[in-house]
Amino acid sequence: NLTNKQKPKNVVDFLQKEVGLSVKEAFNVADELYQEQLKKSNIKEREMQLSYNFIKGYTYISDEYFKDNIAKKLTNGWKVKEVKNKIELETLVKNYFYSPFIFKNGYRKSDEAKKVTALILDFDNDKKDYLITMQEVAERLKQKGIKALLVETKNSNKEKKGIVFERFRVIIPITKEIDIKMDDRNAYKRAVANFTNDLGLFNYIDAVTIDFARMYHPSPSTAKSIVTNGNAVDFEKMLINAKEQLIREQKEREEQLKREREQRLAKMKEIESNISAYTYQAGEDMQLSGLTYADTQKILSIPFEYLLNHFENDLSREHREGKYKYIEFYYLGDNGKK
Repeated sequence: NLTNKQKPKNVVDFLQKEVGLSVKEAFNVADELYQEQLKKSNIKEREMQLSYNFIKGYTYISDEYFKDNIAKKLTNGWKVKEVKNKIELETLVKNYFYSPFIFKNGYRKSDEAKKVTALILDFDNDKKDYLITMQEVAERLKQKGIKALLVETKNSNKEKKGIVFERFRVIIPITKEIDIKMDDRNAYKRAVANFTNDLGLFNYIDAVTIDFARMYHPSPSTAKSIVTNGNAVDFEKMLINAKEQLIREQKEREEQLKREREQRLAKMKEIESNISAYTYQAGEDMQLSGLTYADTQKILSIPFEYLLNHFENDLSREHREGKYKYIEFYYLGDNGKK
């Protein structure tokens, strides 16, 4: 097509603009070429599985239309592809939408995710204090002996939040597929946080998602990539450690809350024995009688979580978890100090 001076964006774009195929024909040919490439692979070892999908005409729709319409359609039809080597993996992530989760009946939804098959980290590089190149991340993975594919995303070196920098994704195989359920979300988030902290990368990655329905957009066909040699990570062990860590922290919070309850009970007894020290005395120009002993007893008899629910909506859960830090207990003694 000599009249078309634009560089094709990907294989499908090439087949349509240069060869003159329809959208349907172009996607059928692209899928046949991909399947043929898989058959030619002589590597028998399976490195990972990824769920994948694509939508016809993706290269011809605006970003605004995609956000409003297309993402909603990519819920059905997710298939599992066994990836035998990094060439296959790179081919897949440059041609399909994909996810590290396997979904029941191919329906992409958080509570339909049944297995996790890989770790995927996004480096958006949109924070001025935390910018890192793809080569720097690759070096850190090599130092730890971690196998991975690093590939640029479609927004790489484009302006975002006033910053033009490399933006890329890291796909890391894990030693085995792991069964997951919705209750594992916090442990999954903690495991990824621990892993990236160990690499010194936590502050650089996109917020750790606990959305088991997460999907990723294909990278451009011209996207730069780096492969690091090494081993898959034992994410099952990382997940077990994260669960144990969360259980320990929950026990510590419960013990802290128990101590706080005991302190409140001791303070209530102190108030009862010396109520005048806790009674507000109104000034001469104020028409307040202050708290009486009866008022104090009524207030102290109300369960603390009831007050939270009544005046602060849904904060009782934060109180139980030890996260609610906005209420302090004050009293005025004889010297007027806390």
